[in-house]
Amino acid sequence: HVRSRRQRQMCIRDSIKTDTGTVNLLIALSQQYRSEGNIHLSEKNIQQAINLSKKINYKKGLGNAYLEIGWEKQYTGDYDVAQNYYVQAMEIQESIGDDKGLAFTLTAMGIISIRFGNTDKSIEYYKRALSIKKSLQDSVGIGALLNNIAVVYYQLENFGKAIEYMEKAQEIYKAIGDNQSLGAILSNLGSFYYEIGNKQKGIKYMYDGHKATLKTNDPLSIAMSFNTCLLYTSPSPRDRG
Repeated sequence: HVRSRRQRQMCIRDSIKTDTGTVNLLIALSQQYRSEGNIHLSEKNIQQAINLSKKINYKKGLGNAYLEIGWEKQYTGDYDVAQNYYVQAMEIQESIGDDKGLAFTLTAMGIISIRFGNTDKSIEYYKRALSIKKSLQDSVGIGALLNNIAVVYYQLENFGKAIEYMEKAQEIYKAIGDNQSLGAILSNLGSFYYEIGNKQKGIKYMYDGHKATLKTNDPLSIAMSFNTCLLYTSPSPRDRG
């Protein structure tokens, strides 16, 4: 029996659905291999994802694949190539309204802009990503971007802005109960305040950060937090006479 047109269309749709799942799996495998430092297998999987996405016109998958290969190229120090892939990912994500993917790519653009010494552009990308994360109500993403922006302002020695964004980040982490991130943020805030001359407030934040870190039961984080407190509160050899 000859299959009806409708049956053929349904088979094609089912095939494409399976293929999009394959693209997503290939991207996930690429990420896993990259995290393990196996760049050869990471690149092999992501190239397959790119080729399959183009074949079935899966634009969301292609955008995500370009983002992933951008991360891979950045990981290996090919910053110009990485930036080119990020731009391609952004164009696709903007065209299809993939806000979640776009926020990740904008964050990647913010990171690589620092590599090129363009801190103003980095802040611009981070703020665009932050706006999207707010619209998506992604508290973890909001906290991370607030922290990223604060770090750039700190590098620019704009300590007022750095503290402003860091204060916002610590409120986010406190609200969602992320003690790992909260401890790190409070410790950073403490060092910021300390370095602009407000030593008392700086030390308080450092100890608050240590208290938050203790709740994580992570020995390494606890040790680092404790050492930070010691570094800023122990008298120097000169002070001890």
